[in-house]
Amino acid sequence: MGYSPRLVGKGGVVCTLKAVTSHAPTVLLRADMDALPLQEESRLSFRAENGNAHACGHDMHTAMLLGAAALLRAHQKELPCHVRFFFQGAEEILCGARDGIDAGVLDGIARAFMLHCAVAVPYPTGTVLLPHAGVGAPASVFFDLTLAGESAHAGMKSEGRDALFAGATLLCEASAFAARDGEISFSVGKFSGGSAPNVVAARATLAGTFRAYREEKAEEMRAHLLRLAKDARERFGVTATVRFGGACPPLVNDGEVLSAFTALLKKAEIPFASPDGRSFAAEDFAAIAARVPALAVAITAGQRGHGYEHPLHHPKVIFDEDALPYGALLYTLGALGKPIITSPPTA
Repeated sequence: MGYSPRLVGKGGVVCTLKAVTSHAPTVLLRADMDALPLQEESRLSFRAENGNAHACGHDMHTAMLLGAAALLRAHQKELPCHVRFFFQGAEEILCGARDGIDAGVLDGIARAFMLHCAVAVPYPTGTVLLPHAGVGAPASVFFDLTLAGESAHAGMKSEGRDALFAGATLLCEASAFAARDGEISFSVGKFSGGSAPNVVAARATLAGTFRAYREEKAEEMRAHLLRLAKDARERFGVTATVRFGGACPPLVNDGEVLSAFTALLKKAEIPFASPDGRSFAAEDFAAIAARVPALAVAITAGQRGHGYEHPLHHPKVIFDEDALPYGALLYTLGALGKPIITSPPTA
């Protein structure tokens, strides 16, 4: 397309499109592009076969931003701002945005914009789902809990220290703590340990995540896990260690940016909705939104009842590719602050 892309951080790619006016502000457009360690079970001819699938639509986001890069370059003389395109990795482990920030991606940025595909929803493909101003996604933390006990014959359990039993108990207690609180989502997606059915397990590992719309609640969950780990030796005779991994703060959508973008959608006659309710799906774009005025919106890419029945992160999820030109258009609106075209380009 005539750009000069450069690598940033551990897995990002950045390129820039300059406006005619050198003193114009710079807008960041971000697309995440990483996959999940998931075996794809779709019937698509191009389905992933290596145990890593784009089950969250990140390949769609990447294609949309590439489309916007082509569109914006064709209208470069009309640009009221410089545009920085950020193709980001490691969103699924909540590390990529911070990595890009550390590499200077936000240097000189006035505002930022991203979009995410929504599937198996009650809206036609191409509908924009707008957030409300303020917090739009929760703070999130990944963790690993490792337990070390002692093996023994299953018929003589008292001579061992059962790491699996301790892990199962701590899992139930942590889940109960979050449920009683009501503001915390706690989940363990991986639990492994043991070597044979008749051997007391000497080791066990739990890997999961917890989320909350208020950071202080996330800190309460963090402290509770540390207390459980500390008390594990006295209660079960095992050593428990908690390691916290990728994390992000709550995602805050800027009210002024949201208002201006909504006006653009109306002017371009693009359908949109502002659904009530909220999920506990986190987004590491929050690290960017914590530093510059930003907006994260969703675009529908598959209506439930029309062949798109599986949710994000499901091995059979598929996306409606008719959403691609709409997404490219939305990225251009997020950059320009005005519509340069009034209908989506053809796919």
